[in-house]
Amino acid sequence: MAEEEALHRRRLEAQALDANVASQKKQLEIADYQSRVVFKSDTIGQIAGVIVSAACIAGSVWLALSNHEVTATALAAIPTAAIIKAFFSPRKNGQKE
Repeated sequence: MAEEEALHRRRLEAQALDANVASQKKQLEIADYQSRVVFKSDTIGQIAGVIVSAACIAGSVWLALSNHEVTATALAAIPTAAIIKAFFSPRKNGQKE
């Protein structure tokens, strides 16, 4: 009876270990997926920012050439403010500048 109990206990411990390994593997897969999604999202945001900044600068140049200096200056302030904010704002997740 003691041998059967020991065999049963070892089987349960092996099942628990297998479940733990499977759980850790799944957690690593989830972390990898989240990392890829965040990278993709950051990349899309940066591309969109470059497009908006380039459009503002191009519009500002066109307005300046069309003798609308005040409007051109206001439009040029948008990408300028975004660049200043990007360099001087605190970083997320405790990253240093």
